[in-house]
Amino acid sequence: MAKVLVDSSVWIDFFRSSEFAQAPTLAKLVRSNQAWMTAIIRVELLSGTRREAEYRLLEDRLASIPLLPETDDFWNQVARARFWLARRGTQAAVTDVSIA
Repeated sequence: MAKVLVDSSVWIDFFRSSEFAQAPTLAKLVRSNQAWMTAIIRVELLSGTRREAEYRLLEDRLASIPLLPETDDFWNQVARARFWLARRGTQAAVTDVSIA
């Protein structure tokens, strides 16, 4: 079974509107346990809520979405990649590099 890493922007659009064009595809991925996220995507989503009740509801909804495991040297790899990009003139957010 394929794992599909779903970015925070897709989750945000999905939760904001049932008319989101990719909503049926994402719902199918969730039902088949193919939709995955990283810990940092989960943090982005939860920290963007406005009220405690919204936080708890989203936390409950996200509980069934598996997190991609991180290797022991994951954050060192993120640091190295960000360093490499910066030396070549590209500034990238830690969040974006970790998701990539």
